[in-house]
Amino acid sequence: MARIRPFSPIIVYTKDVSKGGELQQIFLINYDGSDKYKYEDFKPKRIFGIGFDGKIITLSAASMKTIELWILKPYDKSERVYESNQLFFVTDVGYNKVVGKVY
Repeated sequence: MARIRPFSPIIVYTKDVSKGGELQQIFLINYDGSDKYKYEDFKPKRIFGIGFDGKIITLSAASMKTIELWILKPYDKSERVYESNQLFFVTDVGYNKVVGKVY
């Protein structure tokens, strides 16, 4: 689950959709349980880190060949913006900057 922001009604969380295979899908839901949303254009991946600043969601995830950085807008589409052979983790996002760790 991404960090909850007090100024946003949205909760961002992941769910293993592969019965233990650690392939996760991204979901949104409002605090009150309404407006559940699944990113249909995001194919399940192994997610290493996720950040949410109330406006955008960023995450690091593994494909079969690379580690990828994704940006998602709430209730909109997802976009892969970077890929690398080096392992990295997203820990947070804010002020148009993604924070994390590279190994």
